[in-house]
Amino acid sequence: MALASYGKPEFIKDFREMVQVSDNGRYAINDQRFEERFGPKRLRHEDFTSLHFNIAHSLQLVIEESLLELTGWLEQETTETRLCLAGVVALNCVANARSKRKEHPVYIRITVNGSREEWSTGRKCYPLEWDRAAKRVKGTREYARSINNWLDVLQARAYACRQELYASGKTFTAVHIRKLMQGEELEPPKMLSDVWDYHTNQIAGLLGKGYTAATLQKYKSVFRVLRKFLLLKTQKDDIKLDDIDYQLVRDFDHYLKADYGVKINTAVQMVKKLRTMMKIANEIGWAKHDPFVAYRQKRRKFSVSF
Repeated sequence: MALASYGKPEFIKDFREMVQVSDNGRYAINDQRFEERFGPKRLRHEDFTSLHFNIAHSLQLVIEESLLELTGWLEQETTETRLCLAGVVALNCVANARSKRKEHPVYIRITVNGSREEWSTGRKCYPLEWDRAAKRVKGTREYARSINNWLDVLQARAYACRQELYASGKTFTAVHIRKLMQGEELEPPKMLSDVWDYHTNQIAGLLGKGYTAATLQKYKSVFRVLRKFLLLKTQKDDIKLDDIDYQLVRDFDHYLKADYGVKINTAVQMVKKLRTMMKIANEIGWAKHDPFVAYRQKRRKFSVSF
């Protein structure tokens, strides 16, 4: 370290080629032919020259870079911001100080009944400026106030979400609080396939008791057509129930008549089965709205002469 302060980064490219830090937290030292790169080694009685100063300076910089890369990887893998170093390189106080001067992400951590959830707040600060007791950035500068105000907002939001979940009367974990804070679904959203399976399984259990095999087959056939339609429209063969809206119903009706090529009355019957599914989904609480509120179907009337 002391020798490095007198030199210049003349050999930094050489050391960067020799020291390789990988993406999995490991490093390797390649091509250890030092004398070929830097000349003969110095004997004990010989004086230090600018060559030795420049070698030390270049190596010191690469050690610092490598240490920052490795600790950065470790931080991402563990989300821990407290670091313990051991070994000879750990005595390199210049490199250690540089890692301390690096900004670290500030995480929010929530614990409910022993289960813990944590994620980044999107803010960073220097470790020496973090007050571990207050869990805020030290000082009154704009930099500190901005981060602390955001942490206050998150803390209030976390408390409000906890109260909301507590008032629901349902069991919840730290994961539920995080999801509610980030606007995610607390439970996996119900899909069209879920309600279709639910109803067709009930029909299958009631064959001969009010339902026929032909009815079951019709529902399965309509769902196969629906999947083809969804693939064309959304590039997926399933859809969240809450994403089914009035426009999608109209588009499905048009697809049946214009592209799939069925008669008007057949299209009416097929759309009707989708309507039945959405009605069931609403009744059992899987869907929040009815996309058929404004939808009107038109049948073609036939007059038969005798």
